[in-house]
Amino acid sequence: MEITLVLALHDHGTEPVSEMPMLFLEETTIVDLKKTIKSVHNIDENDQELFHEGVQIVSPNSTIRQLGFKEEDVIVVKHTALRFWVDFLLACEGVNDINEDMEVRRNFAQTAIDLSALLERSTFFVTHADLALEWMKKHGEAQRLIDPLLAAFKESAKEFFAREEPGSTIEVEPYYFENIDGVMAKVMNGDTPTRYYLKTYNKHYEAVEPVQPNLIETFVYRLLNYIDAGPIVHFPYISKSISLYSIMTRHVDGFQEFEQVKDAELQIKIVVEAYILRLVLGIENLDCGIFGVDKRNQLSIVDFCPPRRKFVLQRDITNGFKNENKFDRFDVCEILKEIEPEKRVEIAKVALDRWDGIRTVTSGLIDEEIAFFARQGVEFYNGTDDVEGYIRDIKANYEALRSGLQ
Repeated sequence: MEITLVLALHDHGTEPVSEMPMLFLEETTIVDLKKTIKSVHNIDENDQELFHEGVQIVSPNSTIRQLGFKEEDVIVVKHTALRFWVDFLLACEGVNDINEDMEVRRNFAQTAIDLSALLERSTFFVTHADLALEWMKKHGEAQRLIDPLLAAFKESAKEFFAREEPGSTIEVEPYYFENIDGVMAKVMNGDTPTRYYLKTYNKHYEAVEPVQPNLIETFVYRLLNYIDAGPIVHFPYISKSISLYSIMTRHVDGFQEFEQVKDAELQIKIVVEAYILRLVLGIENLDCGIFGVDKRNQLSIVDFCPPRRKFVLQRDITNGFKNENKFDRFDVCEILKEIEPEKRVEIAKVALDRWDGIRTVTSGLIDEEIAFFARQGVEFYNGTDDVEGYIRDIKANYEALRSGLQ
C-alpha cells in the first residue's frame, strides 16, 4: 500500500522553504526516505534531520508503517548545520547593535566569524543557496568590525578628500562589496553630500595581503566610465600603518540596482547589455546589486570581478550572445532564456554603437595610475604587457560580435 508524505524543507523561518508531496510504500525505511529527500531537496543523507509532528526521527531502519505515518503527513527536513546558521544570525544581531559596547560587539563579531567558518565547511549553502548572499553580507560586516583595514580605509578617504576637496567634511562607515572589504564615504562640500565607495582590489587565489593593484581591473573601471557604462573612479593609495591600494567609485546619480527595476522592457534591455559587456570584457560576478540603471535609464556597472584568465578572447562570441545564458545569477539567467535571439540582436546593435569607444581605446587610459604606482615602488599583480593583450582581446571580441550581428 502507498501513502503520500509531504517533504517540507525548513530553514530558520517558521514556514517551509519548499514542499514536495511524494508517494511511498508503507515498507519504505527511513534510510530510503532520506535517499528520496536528497534527490528532492539536494541535502545529503548524513546532513538531514527529520521531524514528524515535532519529534525527531532517529530510527533509520524503521519503516513508514512502523512509525505510524498517515496520508499527507508532513516530514520536516532540516540541515544539521542549521543550528550554526541560527547562532550566526543571533551573533550578527549583536554585531550591528549600535547601543552595545564596542568590545561586546567585537566579541559577537568573532563568534559570527567562527560560526561562518563552520557553515562554510558544511554543505549548508548547497542546500540553502538562497541564503548565501545574506551570509556573505553579514560575514563581511562582522569581519570589518575587527579588521584593521577599516581604519586604513578611513585614513585613505580623509587624506584623499583633504587634498582633492579642501574644506569638505567626511563621514565614513563600513560598506559591503560582495565579500570585499570596503567603506562608504559621505563627503559634504557645501550643502550637497556626495557618496563614494572604497574597496580593495579583488583577491585572487594566489594573492597575499595587501592585495596588489590589478592593472586590468584598474583599466576596466576606467573603460566602463569612458564608454558611459560605469561610475567616475579614483585609485587612492596610502602607506602608513598599513599599505592600502583601493578603488574608489563615485555614486552614480539616480542609480537603481537591477532588482529595483520594475519595468519589464527596461529589465530586458539592461540584462542584454550587461551580458554583452560580460562577454566582451570577460568580467565576472555581475550580481544584481552591482549593475542597474542610472537616472537616464542607461546601464551602469558599479562593481565586478576582473577576468580570472589571462586571455578573454571568445571563440564564438556571436553564438554565445544569441543562444547562451551564462550569467552570474540564476534569476538573470532565467530572464535571458526568455529573450529571443532577434530581440537580443536589436538591443545589441544600439548598445554596441553607443560603446564604440572600445574600438579605439588604449592603455593610455590608465597611464596616470601606472606612473603614480611606479613612483611609489608598488608592484602590480600583473604587467603592462598583460593589459595590452587584454585590450587586443576585448577589441577582437567587440568587432567579432558587431560583425556577427550585421
